Order: sequence, then C-alpha cells, then structure tokens
Amino acid sequence: MKRFVIILLCLVPLAAFAVDSTACIKIGNEILFCINQPEGSLKSQQRAQIATNAIEDIMTGGGSLDSIKIVECDSQFVIVYKKSASDSMQVISVLPADTFGTGKTIEELSQDWYWKIRRGIAGERERSLSAGTIAKLALGVLFPVFLILAYILIHRIYTSLAKSTVKCEGTAFRGITIKGAEFIPSRLQVNIVLKLLFALKWIVVVIVFYVMILGFFTLFPPTKTYTDVILATSLNWLGVVGNVLIDVATFLIAGAALYIIARILWGLVDIIFRHYEVSSETTKIPLLALASLKRFFKLVIAFFFAVGLVAVVPGHGEYVALAMLLLATIFLGIAVLPFITSIFAGLAFALFRGIKFDDTITVGKATGKLKAIGLVWSSLSDEQGEEILFMNTALLRPIFYKPYSMEEPPLDTETE
Repeated sequence: MKRFVIILLCLVPLAAFAVDSTACIKIGNEILFCINQPEGSLKSQQRAQIATNAIEDIMTGGGSLDSIKIVECDSQFVIVYKKSASDSMQVISVLPADTFGTGKTIEELSQDWYWKIRRGIAGERERSLSAGTIAKLALGVLFPVFLILAYILIHRIYTSLAKSTVKCEGTAFRGITIKGAEFIPSRLQVNIVLKLLFALKWIVVVIVFYVMILGFFTLFPPTKTYTDVILATSLNWLGVVGNVLIDVATFLIAGAALYIIARILWGLVDIIFRHYEVSSETTKIPLLALASLKRFFKLVIAFFFAVGLVAVVPGHGEYVALAMLLLATIFLGIAVLPFITSIFAGLAFALFRGIKFDDTITVGKATGKLKAIGLVWSSLSDEQGEEILFMNTALLRPIFYKPYSMEEPPLDTETE
C-alpha cells in the first residue's frame, strides 16, 4: 500500500509536468490539436497562444478559408493566412520535432493541422451562425418596432413637458414686466419655450434613430465595414455640423438678447410717452404729434434691431448690416435735408440781419409782422393777430417786406 502511494505521488508531478508542457489550440470549446515542442525561445504554450490569436483574427475578420495556405520553408512548413496579395500573417509553424510520436511526416502533419484549422473555423462559424443569425434576424424583424417605440417614448416625454409648460403660464412663466410696461408677455414666453421643446424633440429623434440604425448594421459582417466607413464620415461631418450649430446657437442667443433689449426699449418709450400723454394739457406737444413721435421712435428701435440681427448672421452678415446702415443714412439725410437747409437759412438771416423784427413781410400767402427767427422755424403775426409759423427756407424764396407799418396810407401820385 505504501509503495502504491509513493508511486502515485511520483506520477502526479509527472502528469502535471506533462499537462504543463503540452499546449492545445482551441476554437471555442473544441480542441483542434496540441503542441508539446518549443520553437527557439518560444515555449509550447506561447506557440499555441500565437496560433489561437491568429485563428480568432481569421474568425472575426470574416476571411475566406481558401486564404489559409501551407508554405514550405527550409526544413519546416508554415501555415499562413493571406490578408492581401502583399500581406500575410503566420498562423503556426510545423517543426520536425512536432512529428515525434505521431508516426507522420512533417508534410503529413502540416496537412493534418491545416485541415483541422479549416474544419474548426467552418464548424465554429456554423455554430455561431445557427444561434447568432436567428437572433440577428429576429432583431431585424423587430427593429422597426424598436424605432416606433423609441419615437413614442420621445413623443410622450415631449408632450408631458409641453403640458407642464402650458400649465406653468402665469406662475413659472410670468413674462417680463418693468414698472407696469410688459416687455415680454407670458404667452409669448410660453410659445418660445414650446418651440424650443419641439425643435429639441426632433433633434433627439434624429440622433436616436441614427444611432440605432448604425448599431443594427454593425451586427452583420457584410455591412459592418460600410457602417464603419459611414460612422467615420459621420464623425467628420459631425464636426462640421457642430461648428455650424455653434454659429446658429450664437446667432439665436444674440438674436434673443437683441429682442429682449428691443422690447425693453419699447417699454421705456411707452413709459416716457405715457407720461406726456397723461399731462398733455400742461405741455405744448399735441396728442397727434405724441402718437407720431411714439411710432417714429418704435420704428427706429425696430430698424436697429433688424440691423443688429443681420449683423450677427454667420458668414458676412456684418457687411449687409453696414449696407443697411448706409442706405438708412442716405434716406435719413434726404428726409432731414429741408430741416438742415432751414437751420442754415435761420443762421444766415440771424447773422446778416437782412430783415429785422416788426418788419412787414409776405411769405407765400401770409402777410404780417416778423416776430421771431428760430433755428428751424420762424413766425409772423398777421393782421388778425394770429401767429403763423413757417420754416426758415421760406425766407430764401422771394419775399416782400415793408420797413413801415401797413397802417400808413400809400402815397397818391395821381393828380385830380
């Protein structure tokens, strides 16, 4: 009994050494063959690992089995995998020492390993196709359903957020009001948020659909290469689109800021003119003139808002804005030209005093005594004592004046 135990204890290290010194090449759970000889500095386990990695590369690359070749090299044979006409990958070398105990020649052993590798790869592909293909086909059938479910989920989230936004009108969204002047109404604020949510919804839908479609086509080897190319192209385009989106976001933010500033200025105009409209009896500005001035200032604010909005357009919007300002300056200059002429006419008559106060003059159809020469407007008093205003440009036209009072009787040159 003791001898049996001693022999068993001696056989265990030998068996362990035998197992350790032998390395097997597997595909999945199937053992193709084993190697028990080193090659130079490579141990048998390292040779087996190199061969296993090469076979896995062939499996994942979807290469053809006919691209696996046996090449004779000196006194050994090498099983290689041809990736291309100019590139090849060594799978495993068949050495003369590997034939020890097999009863085969090195050529027969290389042929045996060659066919075992081919059959193992073919069998593993069939096994993976049997279960994986069914799952992929099922996924392909259900893929439209997944797309519809994703859209329904996104739409429900959008609907929930939109309803919450509408319910918050008057509470969370109260608009912007300063001193009783409403710059941004609550309804307009809610509409802006709803439009942003609607745009965000479709952006999310497009991104989710794109990712799902790319992920679906990645599952199939024939389309995986095209998917990789599309993905790389998409990433490049995504960088370009990202820059465009940054420009658009900058434009929208600048436009929103300009709109808020314009609304604030409109509110200030309303506040200022409301003060004059309430106290119109104590001011010299009539209500019709106040209404015209109010519309004029609002149009000026709207014009500068449009110019600023055009100036922040990505590209060369600033040139268009400059052209708008130049055109506006030209039209404004044409519009105020009579006033400028009137100013210079008033200055000329004030400096050179071609006529003086209380002179009787006739301007157009009005005749009376000159009472005042202002910067733009002058006035005369007619025979009824009413004050008549006229622009100083009227003084540049032919006028008739008498240095004496109109009450003096004219000289009678006729003789009786």
